Amino acid sequence: SPGNLSLEERLRLFFADDLCPLFVHENYVSATPPRNRCAPGDTLAHLNCMAAAANTIAEGDVVATQVMRHQKWELAPFHGIMSTVGPGFLMSGGCSQPRFPSWLGKNSTAAKNARLARDMHAHMMPHVSAGKLQTLLCYLPPLERALTTPLAKHKEAGIDEVVELMIAYGLDRDDYDSVLSFLDLLAPKSTDGSAQRQATILPSRAFDSLDKAVKAAFTKRYNERRGGEAHRVAKNVAIGVEAVRGTGAEEDESAPARDDSAGVEEEQEGGDDDIKGDKLIKAKAKASKGGAAKKAGAKRASSGDGASSKRTKK
Repeated sequence: SPGNLSLEERLRLFFADDLCPLFVHENYVSATPPRNRCAPGDTLAHLNCMAAAANTIAEGDVVATQVMRHQKWELAPFHGIMSTVGPGFLMSGGCSQPRFPSWLGKNSTAAKNARLARDMHAHMMPHVSAGKLQTLLCYLPPLERALTTPLAKHKEAGIDEVVELMIAYGLDRDDYDSVLSFLDLLAPKSTDGSAQRQATILPSRAFDSLDKAVKAAFTKRYNERRGGEAHRVAKNVAIGVEAVRGTGAEEDESAPARDDSAGVEEEQEGGDDDIKGDKLIKAKAKASKGGAAKKAGAKRASSGDGASSKRTKK
């Protein structure tokens, strides 16, 4: 039985799969301690076993940081004892229905939200004076009413107001959805962890409840306005480049004229000398016309001698 396994055998089970600590962390609360440590119905003893298991899991996380971040692999067995073997020994009474680790899904969602927050802050950074965390906590809550109320009250008539506000803060269409999702996360929570606000008045649900025609017009108007803004920025950049070029031309005109003809002639004169002086380049000798004529005459003479010898033999 699992209770009769030695410490070495339990460590082998830990090294069999990297998800063992996550399974223990997910299910130790729903497990029951053994009867020799907690009598049935003894709530205080049960809580003490859970607290001891939580402490060992926390210490195992500290050891895991040393192993993974600082590459101290000699601590891996100790990590297995603190994160898996110890809590399992303390709560070894049984577990009715083990659950798959929910940390995996939550970690994926957290990574996605971190990426969206980083992109949104990068777009807003030229227009605000705050870091990423301050932007989420201080700028987004006041923006909630300005981004959702005009569309909810005035429908298509409030689109221009929302679009101009987005342009002023450097937000794009994807950032608008990110702002609403972050505002849902920042909604006040009740004691049981659920949102106190009704789902129908959450920022994301308020936008989803709009007519499809209003949402389509909003997206179309933003794309048109954003395209004009990009054209204006490109035009200003081009004007700035032309201004810089004009300044450079004026400076060049005020400088004394430079005569490059002499340098070109020197380069042309010294070009052959440079090639002749290079040992790695071998120039092919040109055959003279006289030599070619002599070679042609010799070939004709040899052909004539051959023909006369054949006649004499006959």
